[in-house]
Amino acid sequence: MELKDSISHILANYQGHAAILIKENSGQTLYALNTTELFRSASLIKLAIAAYLSKNLSTEDLQRTLTIREEQVVAGSGVIYHLKQRKWQLMDLLDLMLSVSDNTATNVLLDYLGIEKVDQWLQQNYPEITLQRPMMSLPLKGENTLTLQSIMQLWQNLLQQSTAASTVILSALRFQDNRGKLRAWEDSSAFLGKAYSKTGELAHEEHDIVHFCLGERAIDCGVLTHFAASTERMSAIKLQQEIGRVVMEWLTES
Repeated sequence: MELKDSISHILANYQGHAAILIKENSGQTLYALNTTELFRSASLIKLAIAAYLSKNLSTEDLQRTLTIREEQVVAGSGVIYHLKQRKWQLMDLLDLMLSVSDNTATNVLLDYLGIEKVDQWLQQNYPEITLQRPMMSLPLKGENTLTLQSIMQLWQNLLQQSTAASTVILSALRFQDNRGKLRAWEDSSAFLGKAYSKTGELAHEEHDIVHFCLGERAIDCGVLTHFAASTERMSAIKLQQEIGRVVMEWLTES
């Protein structure tokens, strides 16, 4: 069965709303659905912060030690909020923001970089991605939003960059803590390649974007989902697990 047919078959059993984009490293689009629709970004916005940081910070900046103030500490995803350590190198905060989606690390970086500067840079380079608020805050000015088309472009550019931050970013994405969506079958399948990923989730969203590579071939796969009831969350996760499985199979067998 062709990859496109396999994805369509999986989607036939999904009742929620989804955007899907699968692209080969050759530039060919293998599957596209709802790629220009606007979604709440959830933690995928952390990729945009990493992209700005990668473009603008030097090795010296990355080695800078930042002291976290108690008012910057927020709960949700991450580990800093329950640790006593309050002094961190900037490169470690970058790693934690991506590898365990640490909300406190993200907000400390936003305070350091300037949320307005990051959003302005996004509007100049990726106008469909909007950064309006830090993590775990009320949307006083608006909501963080994006389209799958825009985050895929940023994702591919981020992976291809060679900057002072690239090694930290690639390592964090490679050893991503949350591998339960598109990468769920990675360890138990016959896939012998590598994967780099970032997830995002909110009360009514489950997102994931992954770079699968095997030899000289690579596929970037992004799936955004929105569902009306929290009881539909597992269906959204299962959708992504099945899409990831068929993508890895296709990359292995074709």
